[in-house]
Amino acid sequence: PSPLMASKQFLVDGANTRWFNPSPNELLQAMSPSKIMNYVEREFDSSGMVDGERLLLSDAVGLIDIVKRRPQAFKETVCVVDPLKGNFDDTVNAVTVALSSNHTGAKEFSTTVVHRALVLKAWRLHRKLARKSVQFRKWATLLVVGVALSLLLETVFAIYAVFLAFQKADFNEITYELTAFLFNLKLEMAFRLSEVVHFLNGALLLLPLFAGLFTILQAHFQVSQKWATVHVIANQVVSEIYHFLGNVPPYNCGPGPNQRELMRRLQDMIKKLSNAGIQEDDLMDNGGESEDSLSDPKALEEHIDYYLYGIKAPSCCAQRCQDLLAMLGVYRLAGLSWAWQPLNDKPDLTA
Repeated sequence: PSPLMASKQFLVDGANTRWFNPSPNELLQAMSPSKIMNYVEREFDSSGMVDGERLLLSDAVGLIDIVKRRPQAFKETVCVVDPLKGNFDDTVNAVTVALSSNHTGAKEFSTTVVHRALVLKAWRLHRKLARKSVQFRKWATLLVVGVALSLLLETVFAIYAVFLAFQKADFNEITYELTAFLFNLKLEMAFRLSEVVHFLNGALLLLPLFAGLFTILQAHFQVSQKWATVHVIANQVVSEIYHFLGNVPPYNCGPGPNQRELMRRLQDMIKKLSNAGIQEDDLMDNGGESEDSLSDPKALEEHIDYYLYGIKAPSCCAQRCQDLLAMLGVYRLAGLSWAWQPLNDKPDLTA
């Protein structure tokens, strides 16, 4: 049977009449926890179980919430076994896989409002640091290229000036004419080598000044040092976020202490920026985006892909082409295929 027909008895009233071939996410949104509990109570006799071991409506709601937000965690930590009728090896294998999952033992699957807000705050800090790091790197590169180009031109002009000095007696009175065409304009220029020598002498005086100016700017603003500091702290923020989400020490206590520890560490990083001469006002540039832009899961995913892995988000046209190809893979030529799309395993990046 189709996924719609197989899950029809668990959907809210009227949901199965709105679609022809719904996606997994649409089916999950239409699931009714109360109907799932009614099915469990009909199929399984729990009269012999103590109250604390029975499956409750809140458990069903929590499972549906996990499969919506963290499908991979649901696949790895939730399994159904029948130890009385099922195969012993299959049962042991399923339980072993569930207990050995890295998601097992997490202190909290349900993401609280404070937890989510704190993680989003850390990602916003990372976005500001990453963008500031890119700016510092551009300025540092520009200053280094300015110094190198000034010294290179100075060397080339000095060699050419020495060459003209040796050839001065032979070419002093020769006039050179250059003609160039720019669209419908004819450009003509005439000069002597003595005039070129005057130009080179002036350039040999100015180029060292430019090189010294760029060097002074490097030493005064310390752009390279600021870039290194911001870049390192941005990576530390990412490390703290994933340690916090994975309940890895020092975030292996309860939710409250973990949240306070993350806040303390983020504040310490901001203090390091202040000690390095980077004020908090320097990090307020959001690139024209609102402060809540990362609240959108897609925007957060694009931020992580770009600044952590260097993957740019596809353009609007490319995204539409991908959606069209995916749709053609599900709806066959006759439009009657019940091909089941796998559940989109994109976990909640704040959970």
